[in-house]
Amino acid sequence: MSRTRIVKGKITERVKGDISIYSASNIIETSLQSIVETGKEKGVSFGQPKRPSSIETTEVERIEIEKLKEGSANDGTGKSIRLGLVYGEKYKLRVTKFKNNEEPISSMSIMWRVSYITEEGVITFKNISQRGKEILYKADALKACGRDIKFYAYIKDKTKGGKLTVFQHYRFRWFDREIIKEELKERTEKYWLIDQNSTSLCGMACLFYLLIKEKPDIYYKYVLALHQYGEVKYNNYITKPNDILFSKNPNEKGYPYTIKFKEKKEMPFCDYITLGGLRNTENSFYKGGDEEFAAINWPNVMLKLCKEFLGYKDVDYRGIYNPIKKSTKYDMKETLRIIKDINIQMENGYHLILLIDSDLISPTEDSLFESLEYHWVVLETPISVDENCWDREGRIIPHVNFKVYSWASKDQYLAKPITIEHFINNYYGYIKVK
Repeated sequence: MSRTRIVKGKITERVKGDISIYSASNIIETSLQSIVETGKEKGVSFGQPKRPSSIETTEVERIEIEKLKEGSANDGTGKSIRLGLVYGEKYKLRVTKFKNNEEPISSMSIMWRVSYITEEGVITFKNISQRGKEILYKADALKACGRDIKFYAYIKDKTKGGKLTVFQHYRFRWFDREIIKEELKERTEKYWLIDQNSTSLCGMACLFYLLIKEKPDIYYKYVLALHQYGEVKYNNYITKPNDILFSKNPNEKGYPYTIKFKEKKEMPFCDYITLGGLRNTENSFYKGGDEEFAAINWPNVMLKLCKEFLGYKDVDYRGIYNPIKKSTKYDMKETLRIIKDINIQMENGYHLILLIDSDLISPTEDSLFESLEYHWVVLETPISVDENCWDREGRIIPHVNFKVYSWASKDQYLAKPITIEHFINNYYGYIKVK
């Protein structure tokens, strides 16, 4: 509302008390001659403008937000969706109704604030510097992920204005948290369930296998923190994947899966988040699918993560190189020496992560160098040697037997003893840690 008053003569106002003039915008005085302001006692003073306590008589009643995004409803179904904020993105908030349908004299009298309760139970309030009927809010509070956010818009009383509660998605917003909790519960009892599925993340699987086997409580907290915040520090290492993984939807094309007995089996949520998250942190070209080359766990990466991520103080290796190449061809004495060295390391309390060709743990043997499928496994038992065995050609040749962790197997390969020649033809080396 505006008003124009035209006067051809003089205007004289006599007031016994004070005169107060308030404006939400500018006050402009223009004269063709002079402007004279005098004060009998203290003259003319200048200062910061003050908001009048009684200029506004209305209050905000309702606020709305635009363009929320879909994510998991976290109800244990893995399919239900819920709208919410996504960390790092901006959203438009606006007042849509005032009490008694009375608009304020100035929209700049509308103030905003936001609050949420963190996972640890800390109540956080934040005043938003923007004012007005409409503002742009950036969801930049990491601690608000997975929590309900409350927005407030008010004029006079912050407790009586408009309120709006909105959920802010977990960083891995498509992954149902209730399913993850169930998977974690299973893994604390059966740690061998860690499953790389169709990916080339066997090295990452070995690292988490060791972590959950030795420190299941830390593993549990680590997974939930990574799912919620998208980054977590453990020892001297910060796991921090990028948006490629955060936007991955396990219900859409491109999510890792295998077909077993004609049944489709997707990669477990907690394994995708941990294995994929750790590999993507080291190599951002890994996009969280079944990309074979980008997911490869090179020996230098494994050594680094054994030290910085798992925190082992004593880390060493034998026989592995980058790029990988065979260091040993079949020789009976040399092969027996290698096996003896492996067993000594286990006796001395080391965990051994073996780098092999996956044919080594296959139920059937293959020809030398028929294929190159690099694979990491965790050695669970010493390697036993039986020298009184025959191979398929009737030769007397020692056989070896041992157990390893690989591919979420309860039985822990080997399925049956293999010849010592087959062993060395598919063995590259080990990393030892303690």
